[in-house]
Amino acid sequence: MFILPNLLGFLCFTSLPVLASFLLAFTDWNIITPPEFVGLAHFRHLLADVQFRWYLWNTAFMMLAIPVSMAASLGLALVMIRDDPAEAQNFMVRHNFTSLLRLRTTLWPYVAPSWESMWTARAAPMCQYVSTFCHLSRSRASGASR
Repeated sequence: MFILPNLLGFLCFTSLPVLASFLLAFTDWNIITPPEFVGLAHFRHLLADVQFRWYLWNTAFMMLAIPVSMAASLGLALVMIRDDPAEAQNFMVRHNFTSLLRLRTTLWPYVAPSWESMWTARAAPMCQYVSTFCHLSRSRASGASR
């Protein structure tokens, strides 16, 4: 009885959509006309596409690179802790901080345009919402001088 809500949620929101996607992958359907079975034609088309193979390679590479890099980091940490725990802790703190700084400078070109677009005159509703939320005057929030 206790598992019934979770089981119903899993069936409705996970397994049925996955099954429907699997079945629709073998059909050609545009919602207006009835589905037409095409077999493996979509998959042949995907495998013939050079970009798809490149994307597939990138995805596989990243899915393998993440656990390998985490395992290598854990191995390095274990080796360092075994030799001198105090020096290992200092090293980890120092390099973790520098990696955060590196991450901040790396992400800045991607984050800055979105913040800039939120605070320009084109995004007046966002400025108005935040200024109201922070109890700022409109002229101060929008950057206008008095």
